[in-house]
Amino acid sequence: QCLHLAGLTSEVRTLDEDIEKKELLMKRLVDAQQKARVVEKDFRVKITNLEEELARIRGERDHAVNEINKQGDATDHAKNTLKARYESKLKKLSEDLDKMRRKYKENQKLLRSKAKAAERLKRLQVEIATHKKQRVVLQKKMREASDSHRNWLNST
Repeated sequence: QCLHLAGLTSEVRTLDEDIEKKELLMKRLVDAQQKARVVEKDFRVKITNLEEELARIRGERDHAVNEINKQGDATDHAKNTLKARYESKLKKLSEDLDKMRRKYKENQKLLRSKAKAAERLKRLQVEIATHKKQRVVLQKKMREASDSHRNWLNST
């Protein structure tokens, strides 16, 4: 009787450990999903800002070149210097935008794996619920075994 009770206690302890591990894993998955959503949103905002900045600089460059051309007496050196300055800014912004797009694509791959994580999360939730039910059943058996043992002791 005592051995049976000890075995049940051991099973409950094992279930408790499994539940704890799975709940921790579930929490980590949820946190990772939330972080991925935040990162994705940040990437979208940064890409949009860079695209807007690129368009603004292009417009600024075109306006400056038109103004110099209207003046007529501007030297080729002044035109080339202005053009080079804007081209440098545009090149840097384009590189930044390309880099951000690459990072965004990498993040998209992570988000695709998020679907797999969501499936795993659902499985973990089911497993945790099952383990908790098993624990309740085992605890009930332990109480019954304990009561039975106590009754046996009292009857002797």
